[in-house]
Amino acid sequence: LAGEALVKDPDDVRALQVRAAAEAKEGRWEEARKDAARGLDLAPGYVPLLLLRAAAAAHAKDWRAVKADAQTVLAKERANPTAWRFMGIAQAGLGERAESMGSLSRAAQYGDAESSRLLAVARSLPPGADVVDLVEMLSGAAAEREAATAARTAPAAAPAPRGNRTGLVRG
Repeated sequence: LAGEALVKDPDDVRALQVRAAAEAKEGRWEEARKDAARGLDLAPGYVPLLLLRAAAAAHAKDWRAVKADAQTVLAKERANPTAWRFMGIAQAGLGERAESMGSLSRAAQYGDAESSRLLAVARSLPPGADVVDLVEMLSGAAAEREAATAARTAPAAAPAPRGNRTGLVRG
């Protein structure tokens, strides 16, 4: 259905979001990332697409991109547990172990069960463990759940932007 909607209107942000989520769920991360980026070109700052793009970037281990999208979401929604989880995973990937633990704790505090599991995994590593071990454990434990979480939790965060003939706000 999203594909049909995009044939009629290639600027349909909601259809791009739905297609990106479906692509991520099928493991087509690069396509999901491209659709999320296209939607964000049309509706900058739209939280559901930021979280989908972060999920795809996490799968590609593009930690700086994950962190940037998580920061953008957290600037708008300070208590977004999915964004805190992405932040923690990105920080681990960037070698920021203490910060990662703090971000995962914050996500768990906001009720994110996945972050509680990730935090337990991170705490199980010995203090001198290589950051690569932590990243592998975190990303391996979370990668398959990220798109589903982003798609499931994000749409409630904000309705699709509305505005001009395509239903979009251009900025």
